[in-house]
Amino acid sequence: METDPLSIDRLVLDKKIILGSFPTWSITTPDPEKAESEKDKRYVRKTNGDLKFYYGSSKNVFWSWYSVFVDNSVQPADLNAIKHSLERNGIGITNIIVRASRKDRSSFDYDLTNREYNYGFFKYPKPDETLKILCTSKTVMNEMLLKSAFWKLYPELEVDPSLSAALQAEIYNGLHHKHEAITQSVCVVLKGQSGERIECASIPSPGSPYRGLSFFGKTKTMGSNEFLRQFLGNVFSWFRN
Repeated sequence: METDPLSIDRLVLDKKIILGSFPTWSITTPDPEKAESEKDKRYVRKTNGDLKFYYGSSKNVFWSWYSVFVDNSVQPADLNAIKHSLERNGIGITNIIVRASRKDRSSFDYDLTNREYNYGFFKYPKPDETLKILCTSKTVMNEMLLKSAFWKLYPELEVDPSLSAALQAEIYNGLHHKHEAITQSVCVVLKGQSGERIECASIPSPGSPYRGLSFFGKTKTMGSNEFLRQFLGNVFSWFRN
């Protein structure tokens, strides 16, 4: 199995967290059951221009989005600037999967098996405190984070339908979209017994940002770039504030 060296046993103390799934092949530790080495991965990173960090694949556009919508002083290939910006803005970052077996060198989550999850990646919010989690795909939020193992670990939390609907309405405010096409939640708000809440919102996968935009409500009358610009602007505005 491969391991995510950045996320294993990670506890994020920040109240704003960026949550991904699992790194691409060049960024994880080598699978001891396969004929691969850190030298092989280092060569691929150097050849492709990958960063050994979250969303480090040169094909991933997350840090370009971050530069546009969060901190325009950040250059997507400048790892030190990225780390300093996250710290300065009080933003934590981690992945929900910490170990997995991968089919060949696939970058698709559906080619990951034997997954091990870390549901204890955040510090539980205090009474009346809010934690924000930005999930970098609907799959991360609906099919990885909010699973039975999560609910067993946090039995005091439950989905608040009215708060979830209100957050989703805020995200789509002013954005022309096809509501009936959104078959999986884009936003979910969890509430605890003492008023603590966890607000989760998902964005299209930055590894393949144009795939599945219709499931976020994009209409045929709006171009993909314009939809992404407006949608991401709304999500990151919620996340920053």
